[in-house]
Amino acid sequence: MDTDLVITFTQQQTHWLGLTANQWISFVAAIITFGIMIAALMQWRSNIKTHKQSHMPFLKSYVSHPDPERGKEGYLSLTNSGLGPALLQEINVLRNGENIEGSLQVTCENLVRHIGEQARIPLKVTRRFQYQLGHPIGRDETIYLVKFDIKGAGESDAVEEALRDQGIQLHVVYLDMFDQRHEILDPKPERSL
Repeated sequence: MDTDLVITFTQQQTHWLGLTANQWISFVAAIITFGIMIAALMQWRSNIKTHKQSHMPFLKSYVSHPDPERGKEGYLSLTNSGLGPALLQEINVLRNGENIEGSLQVTCENLVRHIGEQARIPLKVTRRFQYQLGHPIGRDETIYLVKFDIKGAGESDAVEEALRDQGIQLHVVYLDMFDQRHEILDPKPERSL
């Protein structure tokens, strides 16, 4: 019974800043609870950021020259080497930094024709591709924009040199699965094909 009196007396006794022991315990518990809420909120935001990064697409363009000796066609393609799907919004083909006007099919045909003229080798488009707005490119998936080959006999090295001299770049706008917009200009101006 004496301990009950001591506890009751201690609870009602005022301490620093005129607060009782119960008030101090409540105040410290509120501060700890607030700290736990802040830590949980920071962890939640970190989880969202990690989740988005683990599903981020990354598109890269590739240009290949035809090699008739090996039966290989040339192509212009896009590959998603990221971790999530990409939804195409816009594809522009640039030659020496200038946008080639027209639809994707017309643009690619004009590009192949121009490369053939510069290499003085007749090139033919063997396959054309068209993609709708929002076309998905899955993880590790490659889509082709155009495939082309050499008509008759010709030097594939001259085509490779013409491709390099043209400064071909793709400007691609795409969305990730969280509707965030991304743009690439590939290859970068400082990097050659």
